[in-house]
Amino acid sequence: MKILIVVDCQPGFGISNDMDLVKNTVKKIQEFKERNDPVIVLEYRGYQRTVESIRDALKNYPDGVFLLKDYNDGSEEIENHLDRYDISEIDEVQFCGVNLNHCVLETVTGLGEKYPKIDMTILHECCGSQDGMEYATNKVLDVQKRHANVCLVDANGPMY
Repeated sequence: MKILIVVDCQPGFGISNDMDLVKNTVKKIQEFKERNDPVIVLEYRGYQRTVESIRDALKNYPDGVFLLKDYNDGSEEIENHLDRYDISEIDEVQFCGVNLNHCVLETVTGLGEKYPKIDMTILHECCGSQDGMEYATNKVLDVQKRHANVCLVDANGPMY
């Protein structure tokens, strides 16, 4: 089983209004729905609800859930939700969202440390950063060197 996690795609983070990021994320959500795989949306308390098109993509989807968090790292909230599943059946967690080099990366590394046997895949086309994508990508690639189960991918495959 694969799980998709969408991090902080809320209007309170300006980069969440990037139409390509939102379009790519909605497309990824549709892929997960077609396979009946879970989709978890993290929302940073105080930054408004997730953008409407992402909420609409999950409307009436029983395996789509919205979780509130109070810190950059949402891994604890996700871990509490993962109790519903047999962890041994989860082979990959994929990540979309903002800000790539803060909330997304901290959540990825938090989960990666708790679940070292599960692949943590960051979907570059479905992420954004207010600090600029080149800077954010370099931060992720640096972390990727220290965490064997973390991988940044784009349309061409793994990025190194």
